[in-house]
Amino acid sequence: MSVAEAVQATCKASSSSSPGFVLQRKCACGGSAGFTGDCEECRRTKLLGKALKRKLAVNEPDDEHEREADRVAERVMRVTEPATSSSNATPAAASPVEGRVGGAGHVAAAPALVREALASPGQPPDASARAFLEPRLGRSLDDVRLLSPVLHPPSVRLFEDHTTFAFANPAAVKGPGGVVHGPRTTLTVLPRVAALIGAEGAIGGFTVLAEWRAEGVAPPKDRDFALGLGPVVVTPDTCSLPADGFDWAAAVQLAALGTALFPGDILAGPPVERVVGEFGDVVEVEIDGLGALEQRLA
Repeated sequence: MSVAEAVQATCKASSSSSPGFVLQRKCACGGSAGFTGDCEECRRTKLLGKALKRKLAVNEPDDEHEREADRVAERVMRVTEPATSSSNATPAAASPVEGRVGGAGHVAAAPALVREALASPGQPPDASARAFLEPRLGRSLDDVRLLSPVLHPPSVRLFEDHTTFAFANPAAVKGPGGVVHGPRTTLTVLPRVAALIGAEGAIGGFTVLAEWRAEGVAPPKDRDFALGLGPVVVTPDTCSLPADGFDWAAAVQLAALGTALFPGDILAGPPVERVVGEFGDVVEVEIDGLGALEQRLA
């Protein structure tokens, strides 16, 4: 008998009403297996002991699943409590950037970048910002400090005109009120209007960028130590930029040529002036419509 005849015979025998031999798969537990190779009971066991829901249904508000999700979220977001002690010693203050993730003894520390941002001095909002915000918020802004909009941006491009740019050091960014540690020589600052890239490679807002340079130091280390950024980001629809003739659309197009722009990337326009600072000075860089950025030389 040929192989084809044998297959046809087997099929006929299994489909007929007469008794015949049919191949039946078995589960590892000895039960009858389905198409997956497991019996129904083993399949349910593999699904964490819970039967499959046959239909997609919307849960009732405040059911057991919603309460469980709330409990997990609370555990993740809970701030670490100070350690208790029976002695008279004052317990160490809890870090505002640590949270419990998996219960006692399992604490996830915030990245160093977050700690660096929170440890920076910042600067208070200016009088115009306070006059605008305090009545609307219904509270004083005495304890508010403005930090860098982006502490370590993915990239920084400094344009001299819209046809050419140079990359700068993202790790050198200092926020409002930041301390600039530069070479012990004359330092100058070049204020620039900076665009922050938002979604889909478009400009999301503008802020002040202060490019610090050290006279008498050979490039590129003469400008690699500090970039001031802040104090606020003003959206394009609400700010009025200086009429310097800089083509921001062309700058974005050039920056994105052959690559991709990501949220947080910085494109800085040409310098608008040049200011000389001395060690110990507090230098204020102000651009109309974008606020004043303070930096201290040390």
